[in-house]
This record gives sequence, C-alpha cells and structure tokens, in this order.
Amino acid sequence: MKRACPLATTVLLMLSSIAWATSRVPGENWMMYASPEEAGFSAEKLAEAKAYWESIPSAALMVIYDGAVAVAWGDVDRRYMCHSVRKSLLSGLIGIHVDAGHINLEKNLAQLGIDDDPPLTDTEKQARIIDLLRARSGVYRLAAYEPPQNPKPPRGSHAPGTNWCYNNWDFNTLCTIFERETGTKIFEEFEKRFAAPLGMQDFRVRDGYYHYERDKSIHPAYPFRMSARDMARFGLLFLNKGEWDGRRILSEEWVADSTTSYSDTGRGLGYGYMWWIALMEPFAGLGTYAARGVGEQCIDVLPGANMVFVNRADTYHRQMVNGGQHVELLTMILDAKTGEPKPNPKLVPLPPVPRTYNPVPLSDDKKKALCGEYPINPGLDATIRVRLDGQDLVLETNGGDFDLTPLAGGKFLVGDAEQECRVLYKGDGSVANVFSELILNHAGYRYLNAGQTGEAIRVLKKATAEFPGSANAYDSLAEAYLRAGKEELAVRAYEKVLRLDPLNRGAMQNLKRLGAWNPKPAKRCKLPETPVGQCAAAYFDVFNSGDDDRMRSYLIRYKTDADLQEHPLDQRIQQYHDLRNQWGTLTPTKVARQDQRQLTVLVRDSKADDGWVLHFQLVQSPPDKLDFLTFSGPFPPDLKDETIIEIAENARP
Repeated sequence: MKRACPLATTVLLMLSSIAWATSRVPGENWMMYASPEEAGFSAEKLAEAKAYWESIPSAALMVIYDGAVAVAWGDVDRRYMCHSVRKSLLSGLIGIHVDAGHINLEKNLAQLGIDDDPPLTDTEKQARIIDLLRARSGVYRLAAYEPPQNPKPPRGSHAPGTNWCYNNWDFNTLCTIFERETGTKIFEEFEKRFAAPLGMQDFRVRDGYYHYERDKSIHPAYPFRMSARDMARFGLLFLNKGEWDGRRILSEEWVADSTTSYSDTGRGLGYGYMWWIALMEPFAGLGTYAARGVGEQCIDVLPGANMVFVNRADTYHRQMVNGGQHVELLTMILDAKTGEPKPNPKLVPLPPVPRTYNPVPLSDDKKKALCGEYPINPGLDATIRVRLDGQDLVLETNGGDFDLTPLAGGKFLVGDAEQECRVLYKGDGSVANVFSELILNHAGYRYLNAGQTGEAIRVLKKATAEFPGSANAYDSLAEAYLRAGKEELAVRAYEKVLRLDPLNRGAMQNLKRLGAWNPKPAKRCKLPETPVGQCAAAYFDVFNSGDDDRMRSYLIRYKTDADLQEHPLDQRIQQYHDLRNQWGTLTPTKVARQDQRQLTVLVRDSKADDGWVLHFQLVQSPPDKLDFLTFSGPFPPDLKDETIIEIAENARP
C-alpha cells in the first residue's frame, strides 16, 4: 500500500527557500551530521523512513544535504551495477570536452564518419551529436545492452531531431563518438576527469567494461560499477553547478543545458542530455533531475532542497526497487526535513561499513597458480580468465572484471557481487577450473541475447546444479525456458524460485502470466506473545472489527504522538474504513521474522488470492508504542514452514 505522506506546501516552501548550492564538499572521507537535528531533520521521521527502506529491496541509500551526509544506510561502499546511470556519467564527460572545444554538438554522423553494420541510411546519418544526447536521433536500430522487449518506432519513421525515443543505439554510439573525437577511453577518462578530482573512494578503471553484441550493432555499451558514496560525489558536483572545492570541473552552462528538458516522455518526466527531468510536483518545483538505471539505481539532484539522493539495488541477485517505492522513499526523506540546520553543525567522519567476510592472505605462488583461462562449460566457446592486477586477483567475465577475494578454508568470493567462486583442482594440485554463479549467469545471458537459447539453457542449468540454493540461478533458467518456448519447464523453475525466495515478486508475476498461479487455502497463525506481537495482534483485532470506538482506543494506545499529530484520529479511522472496504478481513497467515523492534507478518485478505506483507516497528522505549508502516506483496501460494524463519513455537500455524 502506498503510504499517505503528502509533501505539505509549507515543507515545499521551506525547502525552496534554502540556498541553492553549497561550497561544502567531502575530503578524503565523507563527513556526516552527528545527529539528524544538526541538519534540521526529524529523528523520528528518519526512523520511519528507515523502517520503510528496510521493507523494500534497496541495498544502499545516501542522502547528502548541504554537502554532508544526512543518511547512509546499507552497503554504501559496495560497487553495484549502475545500469543506465552510465548515460548521465558519459553526458558529464562529453560536457567537459564540449567546453574544451573537442566536441561539436552540431556535427552529424556523416561528418563524424559514424556507421553501423548493416549500414545507416543517408537520412539516419544526418542525426547530430545533440540529437543523440537528447535521444532524438531517429535511428531505430537494435543495440547492445537493451531488453528484447524494448519497442522502437519502425526504422525511417521519424527524421532526426523530431521524435523522442529511449534508444540504446543513441547512447552507445555516443561512446564511440566520444572516444574518436577526444582520442581517449571512457573509463580512463572518467577516472581522470571525475573520480580523481572529486576524491572518489571506490572507483577503479577496471570497474567499467565494453559490452558488445555485434549481431545487433558494432557500437558497445559501457556499463559502470560504482558505490553509493562515489555516485553521491558526482551528484554533488552537479548540485554545485560543476564546481568542486573552488575548482571548476564542469561549466555551469553545461550543467544547466544537460539538465533542461527537451522532451516530455509522457511519464511525468522530461529528458535532457541523458538526464531525466522531473515535470510533476513537488519535485519539479525543487528543480529535480536524475540519473536512473534498472532497479531504481539513481542519483537524484534536488537543487531547491540542497540535496542529493542516491539509491542502489543489488541487481547481482535480482533485487530491484520499483518506481513507486523510489518516489515514496524520497518523499519521506523530504518530509523528514522539518527545520533549519544549525549554523555550525557538528560533523563526524562517515564510519566504514563493517565487512561481512574476512579476507585471508594468499602467497604470490598460489595467486600465480590460479591465473589462466578456463572453460565455462564443455562444448561451448565461452571461457573465463583469472589474472593479477598488481597484488589483486581479478576474475575476467563477459560481464566485467571482479576482484577474486580469498577467504578461509580455501574459499573465494567474487567481489562486489559477493558470490561464492569455486576452484576445482586436479589430482596433482593444479587448478582445473574456476567458476561462479555470476560467471555462469553472465555467460547464459550472453547466449540468450545472441538468440542461442539452447546454449543459454545448458549454461544456466549448470548454474542451478552447482548453486542449487540460488533463487537467482533458477530465475535466469526460467527466463531462458520462456524464450525457448518451453513454458512448462519455465513454470517449474519459477516455482523453485518461490520455494527458495518466497517473496520474489517477479516469479509470482510470471506464474500469473503463465496461468500457473494456484494459491492454497491460508492457515491462521498465532502472533508471538511479545510486545511487538501484542501490538500487531491488537491491530488485526481492531482493523477487522470496523468499530470506531475500538479504533480510537487502539490508536491512542499504540500510536506515537508524532504519528497522531501528522494523521489525526478521525483521518486515520477513515483510512482504516477505506482499507476494509477494499480488502475485507485481514488474516495473518505466517510470521516471517521478528526482532526486538520489528515484526514482519504475511497476510491474506478475504477478497482475493493475493496477499501482503505487513511491517510493524516499535518506536519508543519502553516498547509500548507502535508505528504501522507499510503493506507490500503479494506473497506466494506455497509458503512452506521450512522456507521461513520460525521465531517461536507459538508462531507456527
């Protein structure tokens, strides 16, 4: 359920009155406000936002206010895939060279000597660099790194410059143009022009790679991996109109031009030079523009709020935030800004993110013994390679290069993706093969994108055999079966996904689409006899009763003063009536997990087969006050006891 959290006009006016930009920038490390109040944020509202953040599949979140960190949740130092955020990164690089006179935006493809295989038409060659930047080239060709269901107008249907279309051909070809016109390489140039001068802590040249699909186009995509804290520096540069600590990195004119909307995309968003521009309030009034990628990877720049908002999702494991969750979370963060910052706020260094694993040293001889080229699967042409980069072991895949980190017990971890890597040895102790789920998955999709579904299925079946506990491996195999027209096998694979990951929405949606969604009757469960369980039980009892007096008593007993101030009693009671009319009676069917302050309950309603997940959180001490946070879902039909965390004997149905 979407949280009823409108951004009040008074809040908007307050934010809009804040200075547009700031001179504060991070040094070697980010500085963080010692408390929310130092920055003028409400600790209670940020706690509510964090609880919501924890309920959605976001892997990391950073909020920069006035040049310092207001929020840092999750693995902000982990390099996640950027996906289409890459386009805004390239836009910035192009701007530097436009300012230097190396790139002329009015040059067309014919003048630049740009073609493709098969060749472009004479009309297509009239598209200018500025048309490609605005996604208005009129060149509707297949391109690397785009989904197969990405629709484009018929080829030749629109002249260059006349029609907007989100088109990877434009974005990929711009990389070719950039490198030819400047005589540089994109990842080395990004390190030189942005990563080094902005003091990025995690970016390395090897965190980018060229992604070719030559059966579609000769122009490669250029995926990046970056951490949230490095993306936040890039966003802060734009918030500061291209200036960093008194140094001009990018012209103010380029920042303004590239973040101006030249097309209404029909999604409440405009499009600039590979930046998305907000056209709907309250974000338009704050001058919001964004770099966005799959899973709601984002750098949202909000000049009117003096804020940068960075969200990351772990797409290595198919975890994705949706657009509604993105907007909801951003709205909650804005709503948490309730006052002015202190004149000289107390700042402390942003603490490091604790590691979830402990690397162990490996001798140079053992590192060298691992280096070499290995087959991914017998009979296929795909291979992987292990090499040394200085003292670091690097795993080369067709999805980029990853650190290979040695762990205790002879195990290895694929860095950033945080997946197990297996090393197989021969009888004489030499290395026979090296592979991981990530490698197999990337290879499988390489074949899939090339239309070689049989080869893709072979590789992805190997992934499920080697990593039988991975829902992601079965999800990839199911997609390969679907593309091969083997729907019955796809259904079985998606059912396996749900057994491993009971809340996997993609698998649920695909089973529905395939007509294989068969919910089973729900069994009622008893909620735990704990303070948070008692609060939840009271909520169900009152909600299902529909009695105004009982609702009023419940709200006064369990709701926080801040929540009641934001949503008065009569307003909340009416909301409950509206929900009951929509859903009928709610029945808790399983307790998914609980800690001392939060309870997650799977719920079925009386009017439909779908379900929801309810999150309750205690927000005061002693723990007798509760904040009812959110609904999400649906949940799968076959939720077995062994697939959830049993928290207590009385939690079993």
